[in-house]
Amino acid sequence: MTSNQKNRLSLRSLVAVALVAGLAFTLTGCKDESETATANPPQQAPTQPAAPALIRTVKLMPPESGENQRIYKTTPDGTLVEMSVDYRDGRLETYTFRPDKTVSRKQEFYPYTGVLKSTTDYASDGTTVVAETLNRGTGTLELTRKTLADGTMETTRYRLDGKRLHSVTHERNGALVDATFYRQDGTTLWATAKALNANETEVKFYNAAGQVEKVRTSKTSSSGYSSNVEYSITVLRPDSTAAYKQFWSGYQSSYYRSISLKTVEEYEADGKTLKRKLTFNYSGTTVQEAVAYENGVKKTVRTYRWDGTLETEKTYDSTGAVTATQNHTSSENLKETVAPELIADQGSDDPLAYKPGDFQ
Repeated sequence: MTSNQKNRLSLRSLVAVALVAGLAFTLTGCKDESETATANPPQQAPTQPAAPALIRTVKLMPPESGENQRIYKTTPDGTLVEMSVDYRDGRLETYTFRPDKTVSRKQEFYPYTGVLKSTTDYASDGTTVVAETLNRGTGTLELTRKTLADGTMETTRYRLDGKRLHSVTHERNGALVDATFYRQDGTTLWATAKALNANETEVKFYNAAGQVEKVRTSKTSSSGYSSNVEYSITVLRPDSTAAYKQFWSGYQSSYYRSISLKTVEEYEADGKTLKRKLTFNYSGTTVQEAVAYENGVKKTVRTYRWDGTLETEKTYDSTGAVTATQNHTSSENLKETVAPELIADQGSDDPLAYKPGDFQ
C-alpha cells in the first residue's frame, strides 16, 4: 500500500469517528430532555367528582286516582329530586324539588301532544308563585307572570303568534292596579286602565296618533247572584275637549246581561258647558226627554211618548220659570234628532273583557 493510500484511509477513519461521536452526543442530549420531562410532568387541574346517578322509581296508581303512574327520581341517599305525574286524561306534570323537599318548579304538558303548557316557579316556601309562563296548545307564548319586589303580580300577554304584545297588567291580591293594552301591531298604544278604588275603574282609549279619544269610568257592586253595573263614557274631540258623555247602567251575571243607555249629555265647544241632555226609556234607544240649554241655562224641555213621538214642549226663562207649553199629537210624528254615535255603546270594546278577538 502506498503512503497516499494510507493517508486517505486515515482521513476516512477520522471522519467516521467524528460522525459517530456527534450522533452519540445528539442522542444523549435527546435522552436528557426526555428524562427531564418525565421527571417533571405537567400539572393537571383537579377534576370534580361526578354527580351521583339518579335512581328512577315507577309507581303504578289506582284508577280512582285519575293517574296512570308516578315516576320518582332520587339520589342514592333517597333525596327526592323530581317527580312526574302521568294522568289518565293524557296530561303530564313534572315537579322539581329542593333539598329541603319544597317544590321549586312545576311544569305541565298538554295531553298527548307533549307541548309544554306552563312552567311555574315557586319561592322558598314551595307554594308562593314568583314566575309563570303559559303557552297555547300550538306552542306559542300566551303569557308570562312574575311577582315584583312590592308583591305586585305583573302579567304580560301576547297575541296568537306569541310575539306581538297584547297587554301588561299589574294586580295586587287579585285586584287590578293598572294595565296597558296595545293594538294588533303589538307596539301602538290602544288603552290604559287603572283602579280608582275597590269597585271603580277608569279606562282611557287612544287613537292611532296616541291621543285620548274617550274615557270610560265603571262601577260594579255585587247583588246576590248578579252584579249592578254603572259606567260613563266621555267622548273627546281632537282638541281633547268633551263632545258628549254617556251614562249606562243595569246588571249582569254569568249567564245574563241587561245594561242599557240611560242618558247622554252634549257639551259646547269648551267641553264643559251643557248643550243638551237626553234621557232614554227602558230600550236605551228611544228618547223620553230632551232638555236644551243656552249658555248652560235650561231653555226647553221636550217629553216624548213610548213610541218616541213628541208629546209636550215647555220653554223656560233665565230664572227657570215656564214661559210657554205646547202639546203635540202622535200623528205629527215629531221625534228628537239623535246622531247614531250618541246611542252606540262606546264602551263595547272593553279591553278588560279579554275577548278572543282581541288576541288576533
